[in-house]
Amino acid sequence: MIYRTFSLPIFFVIEKKIFSNLDNILKKNKLSLSSFLIIHGDFLEKNQGIKNHLIDNLKNVEFINIKKGYDINEIKKIIKNIDLIIAIGGGKTCDLGKIIAFETFTPYIIIPTLLSNDGIASYVSIINNNGYKKIETNPPIGVIADIEIIKNSDERHILAGIGDLISNISASLDWKLAHLKNKEELDIISYSLSNNSAIQIIFNWEIGKYKSIKDENFIIDLFYALTNSANAMTIYTSTRPSSGAEHNISHALDISNSKELHGIQTGFATLFTIFLHKEEELLYKIIEFYKKVNFPISFEKLNFSKEKFKEAVLKAPDIRDRYTILNEYSKKDLLKKLENFFKLLENLK
Repeated sequence: MIYRTFSLPIFFVIEKKIFSNLDNILKKNKLSLSSFLIIHGDFLEKNQGIKNHLIDNLKNVEFINIKKGYDINEIKKIIKNIDLIIAIGGGKTCDLGKIIAFETFTPYIIIPTLLSNDGIASYVSIINNNGYKKIETNPPIGVIADIEIIKNSDERHILAGIGDLISNISASLDWKLAHLKNKEELDIISYSLSNNSAIQIIFNWEIGKYKSIKDENFIIDLFYALTNSANAMTIYTSTRPSSGAEHNISHALDISNSKELHGIQTGFATLFTIFLHKEEELLYKIIEFYKKVNFPISFEKLNFSKEKFKEAVLKAPDIRDRYTILNEYSKKDLLKKLENFFKLLENLK
């Protein structure tokens, strides 16, 4: 019998005051642990009260601020007496936490302070050091988020999380296209989990479930949608369910030293890739949703130029060996499509 095995996080928790209640959350999820290594960035340095709560609640805890640098050999010495690694912070901190946990064979949980992408629960770690590099690790055993901390984060990071989630729609269209072209098999469970998590958020806005992106219900739903996106990748053991042409364009922007957030890049690129798929009704549904949440859809509000985006689109088909809508067009045709797309954006103003 041929079958595929995978590991998913055991638990997902999003509530208020998680740091003062962290020990109880772990015990409730059957984790009776006695020693911890906390990997963090600036967040704990700026929130000494939270750090003190962790010291009081967890008792036997070590801290490593990766912003001050770290030595993996020193960590390996510490890890001998550690039951669990806890990575607290934004995407870069959590990605480094994943790598350290993987290299030291230690279970870990993620506590994101931002919801800017679906990496909070995935098995993939992204290192962007003069270029995009994907490192496969293990998924966390749990993901815990604090509603108030996410609500108080910079609005653009929440918009990035929205963009990364909505890009699943583009990735799903590409995966279906590759399947129809006999390039790849389509896993319907992973496909549905990824695509539906994005579609549901748009539907909920249409029926008026949320008042704003800082609405508590929206923060909770975005958290679960992003973790579902990560789960889709883990189940398929590939980023394919949540990454298509729009991610290729984003990676090309990274190579050109774009200063924009990953989720903003993928969310914006999704407009162009769905335009290429000729899914007009879907495109305008996403545009209307973007307008409601104030997602940037003009170059005046993006941290890359029209020319940089054009260059990225032309480079994108060669970024990796993954069949997408970009492979359906010659570079000459892509340039024509870009001009039409730019006119569409101008008409939206």
